[in-house]
Amino acid sequence: RRGAMDAMEGSLVVMVLEARNMPDREIFSKQDPYVQVRLAHGADAKRTRTKQEAGKNARWWQGLTFLLNHAQLKDLRVYAEVYDANIGKDRLIGKVDVDLSAMVRSRNEYVVSEKWHQLRDAKARFAGDLRLEMQLKRSFPAPPHAPQNYGNAYAHPYHAPPHGGPQHYGGGAPATPFHA
Repeated sequence: RRGAMDAMEGSLVVMVLEARNMPDREIFSKQDPYVQVRLAHGADAKRTRTKQEAGKNARWWQGLTFLLNHAQLKDLRVYAEVYDANIGKDRLIGKVDVDLSAMVRSRNEYVVSEKWHQLRDAKARFAGDLRLEMQLKRSFPAPPHAPQNYGNAYAHPYHAPPHGGPQHYGGGAPATPFHA
C-alpha cells in the first residue's frame, strides 16, 4: 500500500527533440545515437529509439513520460545522456543535468519549457547540444464541490473550471456526467 509521500502528484513528459554538433568518433561509419533520460530520486531510466547512422545531428521527436511522486516534485531534475549504440558497450557522447525547480515554483497546473541544452562528455568538454521540451502537469484533487463521478476531470488544463461546469456553445444546462 502506498503512503502519502508515494502518492502520484503529477507527470513529466520529456520530449527529446533533436541533437546537433555532436562529435562523431566513428571511423568507418556514422554514430548511432540514442538518449537515456532519468529523474532524480530513483526514477527508472527511459530511452529513445536509436537513430541509425545519424552522425553529428539526430532527430528523435519522442516523448518519455514519468509519473511524479512528492519527493521528485520537490527536487525535479532531469538527467539526459546521449549514447552511441555499439556492439558490446555503448559509448557516452554527452550528458546534461537539467534543473526544473523554476517550473515547479510556477505553481501552474501545466507548464511547458523548450530549449537547447549544452552536452558535456565524461571529461566535461563540449559534446554538442540537445533540444528538450519539458511538459509538467500537476495532479490536483477534484474541487470539494465537484460530484464524485467527475473524478479529477478539472485537473486537465483544457477542461472547464469547476464553477458552472462545461457549457454547450448555445448556453443552457451543464453537461451531465457519464455514469458507468
